Amino acid sequence: MDFKSVEMQVALPRTFEASKAVQEQQQNGLAAQQNANEDVEKEAQWKRKAVVEGDNIDKLNLKDRDRQNEQQRQRKKKKQEEKKKSAHPFKGKQIDISG
Repeated sequence: MDFKSVEMQVALPRTFEASKAVQEQQQNGLAAQQNANEDVEKEAQWKRKAVVEGDNIDKLNLKDRDRQNEQQRQRKKKKQEEKKKSAHPFKGKQIDISG
């Protein structure tokens, strides 16, 4: 009987230690999974933000292009009006012979 009781005394602490180790491994696994989920969520938020900001930048670029196109149209129109004003209805076109 002494021999069996010694075995039981040795087995119980090891079982307790083993269960503690298993529990720690489970908690570490859960913590790692939580961290991975948080990283994925942060990346998704970053991508969403990048898309929204990209859309805003695209809109600004379109507005700038439209503004530049409008300015070019106004310049062309102004040049055409100046040409019309400088042309005399009876005298015709001016020719520069000074060259």
